[in-house]
Amino acid sequence: MKEAKVESVMGAYSAVNGVPCCANKRLLTDILRGEWGFRGSVVSDVGAVEDVWKNHKYKKDVVEGNLACIAAGLDLCSEGTYHQLRDLVKEGKIDTAILDKPLLHLLTTRALLGDLDPNAKTPWDSLGAKDVNNAKHKAIALECAEKSLVLLKNNGVLPLDASNMKRFDIAGRGKDENILMGNYNGEPADAVTILKGFLRKLGPGIVIDSWRDSDPMVRVIGLCPIDEGEDHDRKDLAMYQQQLRELREDRKRKPNQKVIAVVPGGSAMDLREVCEICDAVLVCWYPGEQGGIAVAKAVLGEVNPSGKLPVTFYRNSDKMPDFEDYTLPGRTYLYTDQNVLYPFGHGLSYTTFGYDGAKASKSGEGVMVTAKVTNTGKLAGDEVVQLYVRSPEGSGDRRIHHLEGFTRVNLKPGESKTVSFTLKPEQIMQFGMDGKQSLAKGEYTFFVGGGQPGFTDGVVSGKLSF
Repeated sequence: MKEAKVESVMGAYSAVNGVPCCANKRLLTDILRGEWGFRGSVVSDVGAVEDVWKNHKYKKDVVEGNLACIAAGLDLCSEGTYHQLRDLVKEGKIDTAILDKPLLHLLTTRALLGDLDPNAKTPWDSLGAKDVNNAKHKAIALECAEKSLVLLKNNGVLPLDASNMKRFDIAGRGKDENILMGNYNGEPADAVTILKGFLRKLGPGIVIDSWRDSDPMVRVIGLCPIDEGEDHDRKDLAMYQQQLRELREDRKRKPNQKVIAVVPGGSAMDLREVCEICDAVLVCWYPGEQGGIAVAKAVLGEVNPSGKLPVTFYRNSDKMPDFEDYTLPGRTYLYTDQNVLYPFGHGLSYTTFGYDGAKASKSGEGVMVTAKVTNTGKLAGDEVVQLYVRSPEGSGDRRIHHLEGFTRVNLKPGESKTVSFTLKPEQIMQFGMDGKQSLAKGEYTFFVGGGQPGFTDGVVSGKLSF
C-alpha cells in the first residue's frame, strides 16, 4: 500500500476470523488505515455487503449489515445496498456524522482524478481516440501474449518447420474469440483467434482446416471464461470429457501424428491425460486480442516460449483439501510439494539454461543474492530467473520456501549474465500468531534457478546466517 501509493481497496466476500471482510474493522481500519497509513477509499465487491447479513448471518438484517460495514471503514457499497439507509437518514434515525469519513474519502479520490473541477489538470487529459486501438498498443498486447505463454511439455516436435508443410489442421476451439479474453474486458476491434493467427503467419500455399488428418495437428482444448467465471465456482480441475475423447480418437486414428495441444484457461487444470497423449502442450491462458498471433509465432519458432506457471497444476483435485477448508497445508507451492503435475514456476524453452556461482551476502539491513545464468542451448531466448527463500529449521515458518524475486533476461547461445536480487528484511521474515513479523535466527537458504528447488534441475543456492 505504501510503496505503490494505492488509492482504492476492495473488501472481499470472505470472512477473516469469523468477521466478513467488508464489516471487519480490524482489517479496514486498524490495519489498513492505522498500521499501513492508507488514505484512499474502500469499496465492496458486488454483493459483499449483502452477504454480511444474508449469507454470513453476521448481522440480522440489511440495515444492521450496512451500519456494520460503515462502522468498519467501508466507504462505498458497489451493489447499492446502502440505499436502504436513505429513509432512516431522512427520518433522523441515523446520525449523518457516520457518513462524514466515507464521503471525505470518496470525494478526495474523485478530486484527485479531476472529477470535481472542470479546470483541473490531470495526467489523463490528453487521452482520446488516438490512444485506443493504435499500433503501439497492439504491439504491447502481442508482446504480453508472447511472454505469457507457458510450454509445459515438448518431446522435440516444437518448434514446427513450416518450410516443408503442405497441410496444417487446427481442431477444437481455435475459431473461438471467447477464449482470448477473461472477463471485465473491453472489446477489441481485431480479435485474432488462434486459427486467424496461423492463417496470417502461414499465408497462402498451406491448406489450413479442421479435418484432423494432417501431420502436425494443433488441438485447442481447455477452458473459456464461462467455465470459470463469476457465476459459479469450478467443482474440480477436470478437462471436458468430450475434448479428451476427441483427443484420444486423434491419437488412435493416427498414432504417429504429431499432436500439439494449445490450452486456454485462467486457472489450474488436470492435464494428465492431455500431456500423456500430446507431443507438446502450450498453455496460452486468455491471451488477449493478439493471442492468436502469439500462439502461432511460438509454435512456428518465431518466438521462444518463456512464461512460467503462476499457479500449481495439481494431479488430482480429489487429493486436495476441501474447497471450504481454509487451513493452508495441502495447497499452493508454499505448503505442499505433493500431488503436483507441474509446479509453480515451471516453464520450458526451445533452448536450455545453466546456473552457477550463487552467493548470498548481507546488504545493509537486507540481503543481496547473485548468480550467473548461461544460455547453454542453440537458440536465443528469454529466461525468467527465480529467487526462492527457505527459512532456518526450527523457525516455525510453515512455508517450504517462498518466491521473493524474479527477473527476465535475454541471452544468445553461449551468452552469460549475472543477475542480482536485493531483498528487504521483511522479505525473509516470518509472521507470528500475533500478526507481527520477526526475523528468526539461523541459516537461511537462497535458491536461484529457472523454477522451484526440488522440481527443477540446475537450481543453485547460497546460504546466510542471522
